[in-house]
Amino acid sequence: MSTDHGQQYDSFDANVYLRDFYGAGKIELYASVPFYVELFSRFSDSSIEMLDLGGGPSIIPLIIAARKVSRYIHADYAKNNRTAVERWWKNYPDSFDWRENVRYILKLEGNNGTDEEVTEREDRMRKVLGEVVHCDILVDQVVPPSLAGPFDVVTCLSCLDCVCTSVDSLHKAIGRLSSLVRSGGYLIVQCSVVRADHKLSEEEQQRKNEAVGEVVHTEAGYVPEAKYIGGFQYKGFFYESMSKYVKLMESCGFTVVKQFDYICNDPSTKYTDSIGIVVILVGLMLKVMVLTILKVVVLTILEVVVLTILEVVVLTILEVVVLTILEVVVLTILEVVVLTILEVVVLTILEVVVLTMLEVVVQTILEVVVLTILEVVVLTILEVVVLTILEVVVLTMLEVVVLTILEVVVLTILEVVVQTMLEVAVVAVHYSPLLHKGWVCTGSSYREKEMSLINEP
Repeated sequence: MSTDHGQQYDSFDANVYLRDFYGAGKIELYASVPFYVELFSRFSDSSIEMLDLGGGPSIIPLIIAARKVSRYIHADYAKNNRTAVERWWKNYPDSFDWRENVRYILKLEGNNGTDEEVTEREDRMRKVLGEVVHCDILVDQVVPPSLAGPFDVVTCLSCLDCVCTSVDSLHKAIGRLSSLVRSGGYLIVQCSVVRADHKLSEEEQQRKNEAVGEVVHTEAGYVPEAKYIGGFQYKGFFYESMSKYVKLMESCGFTVVKQFDYICNDPSTKYTDSIGIVVILVGLMLKVMVLTILKVVVLTILEVVVLTILEVVVLTILEVVVLTILEVVVLTILEVVVLTILEVVVLTILEVVVLTMLEVVVQTILEVVVLTILEVVVLTILEVVVLTILEVVVLTMLEVVVLTILEVVVLTILEVVVQTMLEVAVVAVHYSPLLHKGWVCTGSSYREKEMSLINEP
């Protein structure tokens, strides 16, 4: 959604605006400033997140709120306004000097307003100022998505009556503001309304006509055709009464919790207008009418529809829930019981099987080991015994055999020797003459010799 007010702000001179409205001594003319100071003093929390929407080049809300906020976002449509704030933020030498305005607000808070206090407050302001961003209240995406809030406090001071030109556009703008405020948070709106009870003198009326020009009256208020602020001409919309403005707020879901109004009468602005500046502090909550309608509708639905549905639904749910619970409980119990039984049975079976197997194995092992040992022992003993017996028997037999053989052989030899010796002896006896001739013969040679001797002459 595009807007058609961008071009009219291109020529806005932020420096002229700041000089005319916040130059030396100007801030003391604004009765709304003490109201803001008193209002923020009531906030006990010092970690508030705050958005100043359409603040222009002014940082008055930041000066007042700095001691209570932890994060402050300054948003404005015009680039010149944002640049003026950024230059002060970055402490440029040629930026607007806010020190006297800071001093005045410090004194309103009960401080002395010394130079040290002023410097300390400006340091705090620069610290809590998080971003300076573009905004457009006439489109649904008012601020960048990353800064869409919601915020604890949103301020919109003298902005809506500058950009809204009809009741419809004003209603939509306030609806968009509500999306930026957290539930239970606060929206502070400063707007201009027609004060019918304030009568202008001829001189005041003349100055008004010179400054504002012709106006177009509507059912709700009027639209000034040529109002000059900050060196440029703009169109705006002023409500005809504060009560209608409050009703508009309530129709957008707000409840007014505090308000303050005063007559703007500043000759230095070159016009005096029958315009009251109304500051409205609203808490975001449901409208009473909506709550009442919802209450009736809900009660009717509960009485006519819900009770009937509940009877069927609750019974069905109870049936399903009870069955489900029973199913779960029974299954759980069965699971536990079955698992317990299985555990006992399996453990018993395993115990019996293992013990049986162990018994068999042990017996088998014992049998094998004992038999093996017995076999080895018996074989060893048998071997020793048999070898010993064999050794004894063989030796005995050998001894007997050898002795027998030796006895036979010796006896035989002795017999032969003896016989031979006997024979020799006999021969020697019979043939003794041979001995005298030196013949000594044995065996066959002897006999041959003996025969040859016999045959000799």
